[in-house]
Amino acid sequence: MTQSKRASGWIGRAVTAILMGLLILSFSIWGIGDIFRGFGANNLAQVGGVEIGADTFRNAYQTELERLQRLERRSITNDEAHEYGLDRQVLSQLVNEAALDDQGRRLGLAISDEDIKKAIVNDADFKGMTGQFDRQAFDAFLRDEGLTEKTYMRQQRSVHLRRQIVDALTGGVQLPKALLEAIFRFQMETRGVDYIVFPNASAGSLPTPSQEELKGYLESTRQLYATPEFRGLVVVPVTPASIAKPDDVSDADARNRYEEVKNERFGAPEKR
Repeated sequence: MTQSKRASGWIGRAVTAILMGLLILSFSIWGIGDIFRGFGANNLAQVGGVEIGADTFRNAYQTELERLQRLERRSITNDEAHEYGLDRQVLSQLVNEAALDDQGRRLGLAISDEDIKKAIVNDADFKGMTGQFDRQAFDAFLRDEGLTEKTYMRQQRSVHLRRQIVDALTGGVQLPKALLEAIFRFQMETRGVDYIVFPNASAGSLPTPSQEELKGYLESTRQLYATPEFRGLVVVPVTPASIAKPDDVSDADARNRYEEVKNERFGAPEKR
């Protein structure tokens, strides 16, 4: 797949998400809290005229959980899946699909059984070594997914109708080249790391250092063992309350001081 096609697919999903947000705002959604408390309600949500049942959610959730387990190559518990937000992602996807289905119904979109059959026959996933449709590969796919041919065709009809709406919105979208390159790097670039682990045993036994070696190491790294430096600060507060002591001045001292400065400070009264 070319860089442009990959980026176009990405922007298509982004525009679809925006569309879903606008459509969902016009519908009433309820019962979502039941997902986190169990499957007691028959319907978890309703988007327009399309209802999302507990069985539909359970099947979609199980399918995504199995896909995640295949990617991680390990078993994943429901608690782990909840921490990943898998349940909320599945519900969001179902709500998006329901919004598209309801919009397709409002627009009167339809696709014939013959067109669905042609799409399945031309699907590269169901072609054999000869490049032609392989019925056995198709039947094996249905068995693995637990689907009947009728159920799969019904699903594909919904998929193609949703695609008609999405393609109408994103068909003419053109991305700047810089954004295309950034998306391509984000999706395709990988990093490889090669490393070698040396166990402690590979170092062998270490000989006991001599006194001369220890002394030489101490001299070369003395700063590591020095006492940290400290700074001392003595603060002497000088305030009027700490300096002025009226009780220590006698009347005689005050009179003598007055006589010394009376001509300078206590002469004729000032005038304004």
